[in-house]
Amino acid sequence: MLPEALKVFRQDVTPSLITGSVLGLIIGLIFGSALDGFSIGSTIGAMLPSVSERGYRFAFSLSIGIMYGMMFHNVNLGIIIANAIPATLELIALRQRRA
Repeated sequence: MLPEALKVFRQDVTPSLITGSVLGLIIGLIFGSALDGFSIGSTIGAMLPSVSERGYRFAFSLSIGIMYGMMFHNVNLGIIIANAIPATLELIALRQRRA
């Protein structure tokens, strides 16, 4: 059971977790708080694979971004990361489908 769980984690969660963490870190560096950006990005990246409906991904991402942004007293950072991560993941998926 453990090898199957690790396989699912590698295929489903890891790509969005890495993308979310890296985008959060980059946007956090631009806005002056790399640790806050990394925290927001990794949380959004970890949560998005569990949302099955593509239409709900933006809403979940935005709610997490605003919540963490309020917690870190930087709502703009949370909103920007919440917009960037689902869009980037959709572009990556679209690019993989075309290739």
